[in-house]
Amino acid sequence: MSGEVKRLRRERKAVEVVEEEKRVLEGKLGLLDDVRRELSESEIKRRMLEDERRAWATYLENQEGEAAFDSPEEMARAFVKERMEKLQLVEQMGQIQPELAVKDEAINALEQERTTLQAELKRLKTMGGDGTASGDAKARARLERQRMLAVKEVEYLRAQLKSLEDETTEFDPDRADQGTTSKTAELEALVDEYKKEISELHAQLTKLEAQPAPAPAQPSLKRPAPDSEENEAMGTLQRKLRKLQGAVVSLDSKNATLTNDLKASNAQLAALRESSRTRVLELSNNPTAQFQAIRASTLKTLQAENEALLAQIKGRSPPPASVPAAVVDSLKLQLEEKDAELAQRDKKTLRLRQIWSGKVIEFQEAVASTLGWTVKFLPHGKLQLSPVYYPTGINPETGEEEENFILFDSEKGTMKVSGGERSRFAQEIRDMVEFWIEGRGEVPCFLAAAGLEFWERSQQAKEKEGG
Repeated sequence: MSGEVKRLRRERKAVEVVEEEKRVLEGKLGLLDDVRRELSESEIKRRMLEDERRAWATYLENQEGEAAFDSPEEMARAFVKERMEKLQLVEQMGQIQPELAVKDEAINALEQERTTLQAELKRLKTMGGDGTASGDAKARARLERQRMLAVKEVEYLRAQLKSLEDETTEFDPDRADQGTTSKTAELEALVDEYKKEISELHAQLTKLEAQPAPAPAQPSLKRPAPDSEENEAMGTLQRKLRKLQGAVVSLDSKNATLTNDLKASNAQLAALRESSRTRVLELSNNPTAQFQAIRASTLKTLQAENEALLAQIKGRSPPPASVPAAVVDSLKLQLEEKDAELAQRDKKTLRLRQIWSGKVIEFQEAVASTLGWTVKFLPHGKLQLSPVYYPTGINPETGEEEENFILFDSEKGTMKVSGGERSRFAQEIRDMVEFWIEGRGEVPCFLAAAGLEFWERSQQAKEKEGG
């Protein structure tokens, strides 16, 4: 019967071990399910990101079907560059518009002069040979001056147009404004028309020169034409100025791009610094690692023990007098675990005792400095109070220092005085005990009155010694 009981106990222990292994495996299976779920979510996120990348990558392909940008950073840089170039072109257009307005005003002035010359020419034609010699001379002189003014103004206008065309071609040959080109063509057509009219005026002047002696010419009221050399120097300086302005604009664009790159680099560096501040340090021999090692060793030992017990059960042989070695190893491991737990508990208890002893000393010092009594805690709920201001004496019988204290027993509700009722200390506090404790039942008032009495006596003794 006892053998059967032992066998059943071993089988029950084996079943418990198997159940424990089953619970461990179920826990691992739960963790595996969580990992699989996280993996599936990560895969879904990866596919979404991949679809999004393909969606916007198709807009960035060049004519050959290849990606124009290898990374979003390059695309952002190209976008910033294009935006800066657009701002530069808008600024250049703002500078060109006033110049075109000035050219239009000059063209209008030339048209008015041409109309005036035509009217004057018609008037001279109607006058024919009936006019006087002085009138013819004045007319020829006036026409000659007007012709010279028109020639110089046409040359100046041509220089201005050529400077505008050089500037447009130099700064942006690929993106020249179509409106500016058409306007330039119209201006050139007008210049050619003016040149033709000037040639006609020259022919008419030639015919007039064949007539008799000219008279002094009338002073012209028209504005003087600018000097050709000054116009050429001014045009050269304006071209240089525009080149320098273009260089400044280019440098501003590069500076803006570098500034954006610097901001992005600073932001990335700040993010790296923020992430590098937090570091998780782990000791190689930490409590978690120790617990995992003990758990793995225990599981391995229990598995070996389970296999040995299952082998005995399957063999159906009578129970041997000795137990399997795996069982002995399991027991040793359990003993080692118990010893480790006891050592840890003893260490914890020692630390707590050290902490509490320090706290008790601090408490005693605090009570002595505030209430004038030294407190000492004794076993079985007893409390010993010694007065700070009471003078110590020597016992004549023993020759040792006499200790004066009051012992309170919280369990019995009693109070005892050191040396008995006939001691000097007991006799001195007898009246206060009867008044405060026996008469009114106030221990705190008794301690306060006794402390005050002892302090007054100590002060009187010091004064006598000093006197």
